[in-house]
Amino acid sequence: MQDKSNTNSSVIESQSPKKGVESFEQQKRRRTRKVSDALREYKCECGKSYLSYPALYTHNKQKHNGQSLKNLDEQRQESTFSESQTQYIFATLANALGKQEDQQQTSLTVQDMYDLIMWEIQLYMMESDSKEFRLDYYHELLKQSSPVEVSTPQHAFIKFIHEVKEFLTFEQMKLVFLFVYTFRRLLQENPDCTTNNLVEKANQLICSQLEQVLKSIQQLSERHQIVHISRMGNLRETMIQIVLSFCNWLYARNLTDDKLSLKSDSD
Repeated sequence: MQDKSNTNSSVIESQSPKKGVESFEQQKRRRTRKVSDALREYKCECGKSYLSYPALYTHNKQKHNGQSLKNLDEQRQESTFSESQTQYIFATLANALGKQEDQQQTSLTVQDMYDLIMWEIQLYMMESDSKEFRLDYYHELLKQSSPVEVSTPQHAFIKFIHEVKEFLTFEQMKLVFLFVYTFRRLLQENPDCTTNNLVEKANQLICSQLEQVLKSIQQLSERHQIVHISRMGNLRETMIQIVLSFCNWLYARNLTDDKLSLKSDSD
């Protein structure tokens, strides 16, 4: 009679892992052992080093967004410099618009922004025969934050308004809205205009169209009370200051490669 106990033990013994064969975890630990730093020739500026360029590339892609730390540091410095530039531009504009040094400035509320938008819409409705126009631009303006990515002139106007409103009073912001309203009307004739081309169009606005714009505003002011700002004696110079500030802001924010030259079309 066959001994079944011996047979079962033989089967169990044949199915059990052989001595000397490493488990998966043991192999994994062995493969990931640290290699001597002398062999890690591919070094990142953050201090990490790797055995191959693909490994370094992957690290750079995941940890540094595909950019070297040197470039990131330069970008941080440029951002800080840009911030100081824009603050200087807005402070200069505030003074040009008649802001008193001892006047306490508070940030415009959502209700203030709504009132400014309604003031601009009312201006549009008075000046245009058409009562239908898109409101997406105004919906974007009412958002609490400015757009992170600026890829169109509309985004540039929205971001400019959100940043400059921290420095200007409500009445001064009416002038900014008047400028943006006028500029947007001009750009309707140039739908393919890029952010970088805004400086060229701003030059065109000042040199060839501003007089007509002010004349139109003056005519409206004789029939409506909401455009009382047209009574300002230096409205033309004020508008030019806002245009210059906007173009300087574009340049400081790296949204254009040009500066405003104020050359007339006849030059």
